[in-house]
Amino acid sequence: MLPKPRSSPTTIIRLVSFPRSILLVKKNFTSINDVTFSAMERANSLFGKATFVMDRGYDDNKMFLKLDSMGQDYVIRLTAKRKLLYHNKWTFATELRNRRKGKVKLPLFYKGKEHEAYLSHVKVQITASRKDIYLVLVYGITEHPMMLATNKPIRSKEDVIAVAKQYFSRWRIEEYFRCKNRCSSLKISG
Repeated sequence: MLPKPRSSPTTIIRLVSFPRSILLVKKNFTSINDVTFSAMERANSLFGKATFVMDRGYDDNKMFLKLDSMGQDYVIRLTAKRKLLYHNKWTFATELRNRRKGKVKLPLFYKGKEHEAYLSHVKVQITASRKDIYLVLVYGITEHPMMLATNKPIRSKEDVIAVAKQYFSRWRIEEYFRCKNRCSSLKISG
């Protein structure tokens, strides 16, 4: 039996998206949520407390509830259709995004290019649990500013920067695997 890895507050777990078509053709259908929840529980048993960093495909109330029930931290990129409770009113995250400007400067490398991001944040509640979370807004990287939901406490600009960096570390992992796959296919065909 392998020793249990030590947990650390900086452990970041990236979940891989599964193509829906792969799971739908099986006779004994297993939902994507079941597969994802199983992976999350396995990661929880291996690493203990961690930060789950996920893209827009995981902006689902069931994901937020599952992570809350496991006592895990998360940084999840939100979709444009996400509503948040802000000052006792349900508001689209995009509306909150459009009302603000980033004040915290962060130079970073994203999708092969150097960028200057500007960050902002606001305390909100998510529809799933009604627990306080933070909406972290990232301006200057993509056509529309990114909206990240996190349950990590934000008390300073360093905390906002840490959340953004955790999300962007996910992209570095994506780029690594993309490059690794390209390089291995070149070796096979060459």
